[in-house]
Amino acid sequence: MTSTALQAARELMGRVSEAETRPPVTREEIARYAYAIDDTRPAYIDDVAAREGAHGGIVAPPLFTGFTSFPPTAIADLRPDGLPVARDDPLQVRLPGMQSRYTGTDVTLIEPIRPDDALTRRSTITGVEEKRGRAGDMVFVTRETTISKQDGRAAMIERTTTATVPQPSAPRGEGGARRLELEDGAQARPAAPPQWTDSPRWDDVQMGDQLPPLPRFVSTVQVFLYGLVKTNSHLIHYDRAYAEREGLPERVAQGDLLADMLCQTATRIMGRRGVLRRFRAENRSPGFIGETIIHHGRVARVWREDDDDAGLVELELWSEGSGGRPCVRGAATIALPLRDA
Repeated sequence: MTSTALQAARELMGRVSEAETRPPVTREEIARYAYAIDDTRPAYIDDVAAREGAHGGIVAPPLFTGFTSFPPTAIADLRPDGLPVARDDPLQVRLPGMQSRYTGTDVTLIEPIRPDDALTRRSTITGVEEKRGRAGDMVFVTRETTISKQDGRAAMIERTTTATVPQPSAPRGEGGARRLELEDGAQARPAAPPQWTDSPRWDDVQMGDQLPPLPRFVSTVQVFLYGLVKTNSHLIHYDRAYAEREGLPERVAQGDLLADMLCQTATRIMGRRGVLRRFRAENRSPGFIGETIIHHGRVARVWREDDDDAGLVELELWSEGSGGRPCVRGAATIALPLRDA
């Protein structure tokens, strides 16, 4: 079956989707996303304070794309796992007995998304690769999506990778489950509020500097709110009995929610004038409801480019669940002001 999936995926290489344009982004949509990821930077929610930021007004969080995960779907068109039938997606590998899993993202940020931006999305398949993992043979498909503004300028380029794997015929074990430390996940626990201070100067950043660890508790409420803004109805996130049938000890957080939490490890240190240029995340294992995930980072590189009026910093990022289990690994590039700027 995997060879069939590989062939089907290769047939999609280079195929381009129809352009999809959304109505203008609203302040409410930006705020709902920011609250769902528990990121209360004033740049996202406070008109007055946002004027002091790098972009001079309200902008969307970096991984906000203005598009939901799935289109509006009738109840009759939902699969038993809660997801919509992918009959209208020309870039989706559709085979009986196969399922698709989100495994990571790589986002290049070009222009901030602002209220009233009318965004257009166009995607193409740029990569197909077969690998062997714990779940068996998997076909990894990379979809590159360009999101442009109403004037045609690109706002961001997102490369999302999914793995096409056989639908499990029996519950699968979850590595490291014996070391899980789960609490009652019903009540949300907000993260410490992000700092909104003058940005650190690039000149003061040194290779090897450690970022403050960022603990994030995975709660039922946050998983629900994030699923709501992304229209992700997969039962693995909401139904404990269904998760157990999949061989999991608990419901899991959305993979892109964990990526967004890791991204905040970088944005929290930027202050008001710092700018995120690029972010990459690769999911290694799930985060479970009731689990505290610790996000870490360190400075991997500092450099200048001749045509840039800021200094660049590359961060190595990673998150750990119970027992030090690796959950997400990633990297970010941020631009910081120079001492004489």
